[in-house]
Amino acid sequence: MRYILLILSLLLFSTVYSQDHLVNKSFRNVPLKKAIRELEKNYGIHFSYSTVILEDITVDIEIDNASIDEAMQLLLSNTGIKYRLVK
Repeated sequence: MRYILLILSLLLFSTVYSQDHLVNKSFRNVPLKKAIRELEKNYGIHFSYSTVILEDITVDIEIDNASIDEAMQLLLSNTGIKYRLVK
């Protein structure tokens, strides 16, 4: 199983903001790269990653009342990609 590290970088403001706001989003057969960009745009966070890692990966998931961390765990489940939070 491949283990690739996806680094999640959040600014202090983004961390505080995201703790108070829950993710409610549906991604149906969407490229993972697009799903991550949408989270960045809607929740004011920033992800650092290699675009090559995300090529050809799609997600089909419903996220209800999840923190950013929980949303990322759901998005990355079954992909072999791991991430970490950098403060």
